[in-house]
Amino acid sequence: MIYKDIYQLPLHKPKYGSWVYDNKGNFVFQFERQYDEKGDYAEGWLEFEDKIINKLNGDKLIAFDEDFKSEENDIYYKEIHVITIRGWGNLTGTGAHNLPVEDAANIQDTFRDFIIETLNN
Repeated sequence: MIYKDIYQLPLHKPKYGSWVYDNKGNFVFQFERQYDEKGDYAEGWLEFEDKIINKLNGDKLIAFDEDFKSEENDIYYKEIHVITIRGWGNLTGTGAHNLPVEDAANIQDTFRDFIIETLNN
């Protein structure tokens, strides 16, 4: 199985929430928020999150430097941890998708790869 077998675009998040959901309500990833020295969101951070979601949803006019990388289920932009792939419980849990571990891992891995490829192009 790959991410498209379960997840469906477009993605969305609550205005001030860090969790991101697909069109079916599946929890797919969370943003790792960046803060300033006063504890407020770093300048432009919420707009940066929106830009990422819009790019993943197909906005071809949005461009980033090709500097997104992954380590396991963590995605970094210019060495800043910005995304953690999530949703394991939804993929494997009883009462949810109840998928085998191998399928769930492949869904998360192919979704991570989609994110990296899309944001770097």
